Amino acid sequence: MKNLMSTLLVTIALLVGFSAFAGGNEVESVGFKAGIYTHAQKVVSVHFDRQAAGAVVIVIKNTKGEVMFSESVKYHKLVVKKYDLAALPAGEYKVEVRHADKLISQEVVLK
Repeated sequence: MKNLMSTLLVTIALLVGFSAFAGGNEVESVGFKAGIYTHAQKVVSVHFDRQAAGAVVIVIKNTKGEVMFSESVKYHKLVVKKYDLAALPAGEYKVEVRHADKLISQEVVLK
């Protein structure tokens, strides 16, 4: 019972977090919901809830299409991943979140 209550509270908190960020880019489909949000000049967070099979792939690319970072996440739950882009040089980048045939992307400008 305690586990169920804890799980429900965490789920509610993360769902509220999904809706608390303005200016993000979101996609929702059966078994998958994702959002990309910029918090500060060089911090980006990716939120997703994956209930369907398959991994979620997060990729950060520069304007030349070169992959600066890539990660595959296989959790069957709500996940919030934060990425500090301060180590990257100033410029434009694209953050992509892909699951099956769904793709969401967000442009990020580092100054």
